[in-house]
Amino acid sequence: MLHDIAIRLIAPVFAPLYAQSRYYVVYLASAALLGALVLWFRQPRGQRTSAAVLAKLFRSDVFLHPSALLDYRFVVINHALFAAVLGAMLFSVNTATGWVVNGLTALAGPSSGAQAGWLASIAFTLLVFVVTDFAQFVGHYIQHRIPILWEFHKVHHSAEVLTPVTAIRVHPVSDMVATQVFGGCMGLVNGAFLYVYHGPVAEIAVLSVNVLVFLHFTIGAYHLSHSHVWLMFPKGFREVFLSPALHLIHHSSDPRHYDKNFALYLTVWDRMFGTLYMPADEEQHGLVLGVGAEQPDYQTVWQLYSVPFVKAVRLLGARPPSTARAGAS
Repeated sequence: MLHDIAIRLIAPVFAPLYAQSRYYVVYLASAALLGALVLWFRQPRGQRTSAAVLAKLFRSDVFLHPSALLDYRFVVINHALFAAVLGAMLFSVNTATGWVVNGLTALAGPSSGAQAGWLASIAFTLLVFVVTDFAQFVGHYIQHRIPILWEFHKVHHSAEVLTPVTAIRVHPVSDMVATQVFGGCMGLVNGAFLYVYHGPVAEIAVLSVNVLVFLHFTIGAYHLSHSHVWLMFPKGFREVFLSPALHLIHHSSDPRHYDKNFALYLTVWDRMFGTLYMPADEEQHGLVLGVGAEQPDYQTVWQLYSVPFVKAVRLLGARPPSTARAGAS
């Protein structure tokens, strides 16, 4: 047990070496390169220098902002206290997969054991990508719409600047909720394919990562979603794939932007549920991030952990509001 805890504790040190990690060096480098290109072409011609672009990309007022410094402290402590100790969450993909296989077997009898070919691999790869995004949308949506869950998710939205580390500025309760939704959704997909083909179906992968997810983390500039670099995809792509700028809008404290753009990869779910907001490029100027008047409540690591519990208890003793949103993004 101690060996397992030690392995989990040191895992982040090696995260840049593994494609399964969101902080894989190729993903970070891809985002930095795309961000640099965006900033290069926005510079006046006479001011297009590497030094100027790098200064804008790695702005000290962003990466050394008190909110960013709080991110760094919080995620380190969060990992040490929770990731290493708790390990897997209560409801894993494997658990859900087993339930689905057993349920289908009870309802329809034993699987015929069909042979999985390349069509099955293509279908499985696409479905994993789409269902992952749907799980992200649902887990994210309910944390905004259910008042008690919003109090915990508010920790993530209390960031006043965005860096790649902000992506894991997440209260453990929020992390657990999202994990359970993901486990249930992916368990349905895995279980259905495992039942039909009576064995694992291979994904089309790059470095053991779903090829579509890999593309999202590289050319899709995943890490620019939590950054100060405004990137909207070209027309024709932005209508299908979620541009990084749409998530920046999601963190805005402007009432126009409340509860918008919940998905991770695609615009389809936000379109279906009426939560898609396509901003004009002018909206990047003057954006204020955070939770408005409640911002002073989220200035220390202790507050990030404790304040959500305090506010959740207060909600339990009060009449539930009509929406989880109360003047914050």
